[in-house]
Amino acid sequence: MTRITRENAEDRMRAVLAYTFRGIHHAPEIKSLPAFGTEPGWEVNCSHILATYDFDLLTRLVMAAHKYCVRVSLEQSGPRMVKIIMWPRYTQVGETVLRHPGVEELAKKLVKMGEEG
Repeated sequence: MTRITRENAEDRMRAVLAYTFRGIHHAPEIKSLPAFGTEPGWEVNCSHILATYDFDLLTRLVMAAHKYCVRVSLEQSGPRMVKIIMWPRYTQVGETVLRHPGVEELAKKLVKMGEEG
């Protein structure tokens, strides 16, 4: 179980973008969002293809969100654009608004999905 701190919230969001885009230097411009709940978040407008295999940014985004305990959502941003919104979370257990499942929980869900057929 990982307890995540406020001090590393920005580092964790940066790590999500760096992994997703294969380097922070490839990530779109970061815009800070006002605090919602516990901490300020970030958003980036993305014109890239978000896919699960070739151009696998969507898969990389989900995996990194679970690894770094960051809630990620996607919203419409304009013609041919997607907005990626990130909010840091602080634990892998507990209240829904504070937690984010880790990689282990994601792996369990994938195994269960495979068993269901």
